[in-house]
Amino acid sequence: ALVLADTLKRDLVKVDALLDAQRELLAGSSLLPRVRKLEKAVSRSLIPAVRLLDGVNLNKMSPAQLKSLAIRLPQLKEPAIASISGSAGPALDATYIKVSEGAKPESLALPVLEDAKSTKSLMRSLSPVNPGDTEAAPEGAFDEEIQSLATRLGGDPLKIYNFVRSNFESELYHGVRKGASGALRSMSGNDADLSALLVALLRASGFPARYRMVRARLSPDQAMQMAGATDIRIAGDAFASAGMPAYLHWEGTTCKGLVIDQVLVLTRVPYSNYRGAGPESRPMWIELDPWLVPHELTNGSDLASQVPFDRMSYLSQIREKGPLDWWQDQILTWAQANDRACENLDGAMRKRIRRADELTVLPAVMPAERIKSYGALQALPESMISSLRFELTTTTGRILLSHEAPGYE
Repeated sequence: ALVLADTLKRDLVKVDALLDAQRELLAGSSLLPRVRKLEKAVSRSLIPAVRLLDGVNLNKMSPAQLKSLAIRLPQLKEPAIASISGSAGPALDATYIKVSEGAKPESLALPVLEDAKSTKSLMRSLSPVNPGDTEAAPEGAFDEEIQSLATRLGGDPLKIYNFVRSNFESELYHGVRKGASGALRSMSGNDADLSALLVALLRASGFPARYRMVRARLSPDQAMQMAGATDIRIAGDAFASAGMPAYLHWEGTTCKGLVIDQVLVLTRVPYSNYRGAGPESRPMWIELDPWLVPHELTNGSDLASQVPFDRMSYLSQIREKGPLDWWQDQILTWAQANDRACENLDGAMRKRIRRADELTVLPAVMPAERIKSYGALQALPESMISSLRFELTTTTGRILLSHEAPGYE
C-alpha cells in the first residue's frame, strides 16, 4: 500500500505539471478549450484519490484495511493516467516534458514523497506563478545594491546563478543572519542567506522564485570540503558547533555522509531549449543550490614545529615586542629563507578554496542526494530568522529601553 500510494502521489504531480505545460503551450490556441475540458475530467478522477490519501493513517490501519487499500489504489490510479495518455498526448509537444518509465523528470525537480501530507505542499511548490513569487521577501529586500546588481547581470538567470555560486564564501551557521543585502556586502553566507540573495536577484530581474526546504545527504567528501576538514568526524563537529541541523550517517563503522536540513531556491526560468542555453526556451520550475559547491583544501605548513619557541633566546635581552609577536617574526623569517611562499602566518595555514567554475547551462540535478522535501515558501519562516535585541539598563538593572529586530536589519 505504501509503494502504491507513493507511486500515485508522484503521478498526481506529473499530471498537474503536464496540464500546466499544456495551458502555456496552447494559450490563444483553438485547442485550449479541449485542455480545459480534459482538466475537469482529470480532476474528477483524481479528487477521490487525493481525499483517500489525505485521510489515510497507515500506521493505524488493520491488515484487512491495508489489503482493501492496496486493491483500491490501482483502481483509482489507472483511470487517471489513462485519461492523460489517451486524450492529452497529441496536444503536447513531446520534447517539452517527457516522463520516462521509472525515472524522475529532472525539469520538474520532483522530490521523494514520504507521506500523504506532502502531496499538497508539493503541488503548491509547482503551482502557477502568483504575485508573491516576484515580490521582495522581508529577508530579500530590493535595495539599491540588489537592483543595481540585477541590472548589471542583464536579467540572465544563468549569469545570476553563476555570480552567486562562484563568488561567495559558503559559511556554516543556521538560519538567516545577513539576508540578501548582508550576504552581498560580506560576499559570504550560509545556505539560507545565499538563497535569499539568489531569490532577491531573480525576483528583481522578473523571474518567479521560491525557497525549497529539503533534507539532503552530503557525501563524506562534500561534508569535509564544506567544513574545511580532512576527517569526517571533525567535519561533523564543525557543522554541529555551528548550530546547523545536521548529523553523520553511519552504517556500522562506515560513514555514508552528513544529513542536513538545507534551503534551496526554486525558480521558474527559460529552460526547455537545452537548459536555457538556446533561444526561445519555455519557462520551467527548476532548483538551484548556491551554497553547496566544490571546494579544495590547500596543504598547510606546520611551521611551528620547524621553529619552536626559544624561551631563553627571547629572555636574553630587552625586546620591544611581546613573546607571541617575536615568535611569529622568527617563523616568518625561517619560512622566507626556506622558500615557503607566505607573506604572513595566514598564508601558511590550510585553506578552503571555492572551486565553483562558471556553468554554461543551468544545472539539471542538485549536488547532494535528496532524502526529503518539505515544500516551497515565498519567504523564510520567522523561526529561521536570527534576531538582535538591545537593552539600555540602569546600574540597578531597570530596563530603560528595549529593542529587538531581525539580524538582517
